[in-house]
Amino acid sequence: MADVRPFHGLRFDETIVGDIGNVICPPYDVINPEMQQALYHMSPHNIVRVEFGLAQAEDTPAHHKYTRAAATLDEWLEQGVLRPDSAPSMYLHHHCFSYQGERRTRRSLFAAVRLEEWQKGIVRPHEGTAAIFKADRLNLVRATHTNVSPVLAMYRDPRGTAESVMAVVECGQPLFRVASADSESHTLWAISDKKPLRRIASVLARQNIYIADGHHRYETGLAYRNERRAAFPTSGSNAAFNFIMMALVEFSDPGLVVLPTHRMVRGLRADALSGLRDSLSAYFDSDVTPLNFPLSANALSQMLKPMNGGQIVLGVLGLERDSLVVLRLRDARAVAYLMPADRSEAYCRLDVSVLHHVILQHLLGVGEGEDISYTRSELEAWRSVAAGEFQLAFLLKPVDTYAIKAIADSADKMPQKSTYFYPKVPTGLVLNPLDGEV
Repeated sequence: MADVRPFHGLRFDETIVGDIGNVICPPYDVINPEMQQALYHMSPHNIVRVEFGLAQAEDTPAHHKYTRAAATLDEWLEQGVLRPDSAPSMYLHHHCFSYQGERRTRRSLFAAVRLEEWQKGIVRPHEGTAAIFKADRLNLVRATHTNVSPVLAMYRDPRGTAESVMAVVECGQPLFRVASADSESHTLWAISDKKPLRRIASVLARQNIYIADGHHRYETGLAYRNERRAAFPTSGSNAAFNFIMMALVEFSDPGLVVLPTHRMVRGLRADALSGLRDSLSAYFDSDVTPLNFPLSANALSQMLKPMNGGQIVLGVLGLERDSLVVLRLRDARAVAYLMPADRSEAYCRLDVSVLHHVILQHLLGVGEGEDISYTRSELEAWRSVAAGEFQLAFLLKPVDTYAIKAIADSADKMPQKSTYFYPKVPTGLVLNPLDGEV
């Protein structure tokens, strides 16, 4: 099924740039203006200059942040700041981080994966995309002819074959070990020997690939591939633009963490809000837990732990004064008539789907729009409600990776902002040039 191959990665030369931790950056979609400025000052070689460069007042249609990104790459290649690896390789990455007070490691494999249209079902999405973000990423890849950051994707290795290969690689000398911000660290190995590469490729050839984070980048890759095919009709199937760089993670990896994105709501009518508790009782059982002050993120997180499990459960702040209300759906069949008829069973079993269709749309008359804001912090949600900025906050539990798989296997999509894979895969560990062949 999936065509997964090694590639000639571009990597920073530590003898020139120094600490690799100073030249990597988060992907573009989590870089705010303050972070962007800080990354620029961290190192003259920080990859943010390519991934998400600063716009300038004097920019023109011919000279802008994308042309500067391309010029920066060319300059770094000429100076040896970035060097191509001599042998085609896959790259094993350990991303170590802290989550809920414990250290975790996510193991991923950087590889070139053949681009396939969604309808083929080889590579499967679980969420939709927005045109504005795809346009930005397409402008960047057009200018640089390079995958600057990877798509995070998941695969199954039921027999542990690829895992056993990686375990051997981990006993060898890595290319580097570095620490980065937020107590995270990164270790990278190159896999260049043909035998382990063939074993890994054979495992993945029997599996589907599931996009975790990077749907915009993947669709950008498809658009860029189609443009290059049109421009170079005699190019073969091994042309590098037919592939995209992915960081591949096995579904059961203990470092694969998916955070929920909570909903904060305002603009509710007084009558809808005052009658909400009674309306909810038609579908949900509820428990009320008083909040102890001062309220900490850890304390609120502990209160939410009983929400874990297979039942559809939601936390609500603002429904009862200074309290957390936990709602438990009594019977999914009782709300089936409120769910969209054209959506899959997997979609209808999601907590976030029940929240949107049963509570927000049916009981409160709220659709997607300016009256809903999003946060990944339970404490921020509470503070926003306590300050009167929002009337209610709905807290969600994390989505299980196999629920994501079920959605993708059903050719369905989750509601927007349903998943946040934590932490983000950094940009700059290795780049994938799209000229030449794979």
